[in-house]
Amino acid sequence: MIETIIEKANESKKLLEEIAYISGNERNEKTIKPLLKKAVCCKLMIPEDETDDIRKLIILSIKSRNKEDASLPDQVIQSKIEKYDCHQSNLVTQKKTLLILFIEKELGIHFTDEDAVEIASIDDLCSMVIKYGKTGEEYGTTGDTQ
Repeated sequence: MIETIIEKANESKKLLEEIAYISGNERNEKTIKPLLKKAVCCKLMIPEDETDDIRKLIILSIKSRNKEDASLPDQVIQSKIEKYDCHQSNLVTQKKTLLILFIEKELGIHFTDEDAVEIASIDDLCSMVIKYGKTGEEYGTTGDTQ
């Protein structure tokens, strides 16, 4: 399982690197969104789904991770997902935060907290990546994000 997690994370990193090197007129939703969607689904270790709703994608990821929960009714799974921890955040919020941090790190960008909270879909995420993103020239030729 660990090998699969590492493999999927590396695949996601490569897709994000492709995004980082897109520059000029090509740096738009049409070119970035498909790569970003693949990177998100890859990082969440789920097949690409029709939905662009990040919350739904994360829930699919949670369901697919825990095989013994797969046979439970959706209501029971939902109650597990929505359970709050000591920081008053649920599992979906935690996974969304980690996903956004991963994307920021790999692209060498940082969203404001307010903007990050507003990200609810792949379209929203794409807009933020374009808004905050560095161009290929700014990203550097070595692939370093620093």
